[in-house]
Amino acid sequence: MVVWAFAKRPGLPTVSLPCGLSGNGLPLSLQLIGPHGSDRDLLSAAEWIERQLPFEHRPALSAMP
Repeated sequence: MVVWAFAKRPGLPTVSLPCGLSGNGLPLSLQLIGPHGSDRDLLSAAEWIERQLPFEHRPALSAMP
């Protein structure tokens, strides 16, 4: 896993989108990070991406602890 130092900076708006499963069945996600004050633009971008990459997987209830 790669963690970028700038992503930890407090106050930056972020959003994570589910986008698939790995070969081992682990969830994969896409994280978007925007500049201060870009909350609405970031959410609009996330909404657009969700429509382009429809990820419909839902875990079975029996898989829940």
